[in-house]
Amino acid sequence: MSGAEWLQNLFHSTTAQDSRQATWQGQIKNGFTANLYVNYIKEWKLLPKPFSVYFALSPTTAVGTKDIYVQNDIVFYFGKRNELKNTIAYNQLGKLKNELFFAVRAGYRYVFHDTMLEGNLLGDTSEFLVKPYRNVFIYNVEIYYRVGRNDFKFFYNFLGAETRTTENHMYVTLSLARNF
Repeated sequence: MSGAEWLQNLFHSTTAQDSRQATWQGQIKNGFTANLYVNYIKEWKLLPKPFSVYFALSPTTAVGTKDIYVQNDIVFYFGKRNELKNTIAYNQLGKLKNELFFAVRAGYRYVFHDTMLEGNLLGDTSEFLVKPYRNVFIYNVEIYYRVGRNDFKFFYNFLGAETRTTENHMYVTLSLARNF
């Protein structure tokens, strides 16, 4: 349903110059998922403005039919940042004062269940289910910029291997938002 099969077939028919068609028989079956995520943030201001430094602890729990895990992150924020209740760092609106700062994040996740790897908890007959690693490490470098009502975020993410058949994964997140 994601359109990945169509995209792969388009790639093979246009750029790869071959007629292979993806059958996608081994993909994870469609199923109902619902999750509850709980996040707590405690932060300390280490240096005042104009170039502030904050340190934060951010434990998170996910419970549901998609993911079940506990995760703890430590984060350092450097730069011109608003207070906790008004900062883009935590997707807060409040007073829309301009911000420009970067963050360095390190996290540890203990995984009890991952539907994308193990299949749906409510029952799954997918062909290629694998057992995940229970311990996953996450590192990010993040840049935040808020100007007026526009929010820009750029993250360089590192995710440790999630199974024996995968390697560490690096990817980029780019987020653009407009506050109304």
